[in-house]
Amino acid sequence: MVTLPLGQLILFVSQFHLPARAANVVAVGVTAMVSYWLSRAWVWAPSGETRRREILCFVVVVVAGLLLSTWAAGWAAENASRVTTSPWATKLLVNSAAFTTFVMVWVGRFFVLDQMFGAGDAPPK
Repeated sequence: MVTLPLGQLILFVSQFHLPARAANVVAVGVTAMVSYWLSRAWVWAPSGETRRREILCFVVVVVAGLLLSTWAAGWAAENASRVTTSPWATKLLVNSAAFTTFVMVWVGRFFVLDQMFGAGDAPPK
């Protein structure tokens, strides 16, 4: 979640030069690399089976987020003219669609993937 504001900034700025879907791919690509590095340095286990599961979970979430948020950004860009004629408002709608989609993916991650990959494997008290 730390990289979400960075992704939103990249998405907003890159929309001045790229279509919404391409801008979203750029934003997700950059932030995925930063997020991977941060997770590798501070979150994941040093090695072994646990780390492989964590990396798999990360890849699943990033790919799901990329696909869904790119669809949402494109949909928002295509339909923004129904609610506004302002290019700035269109860009904000695209950002809102991508942001909302990523939040739903991350919430889904906690409810689905953590159970599948055993994130709740803490020893009983």
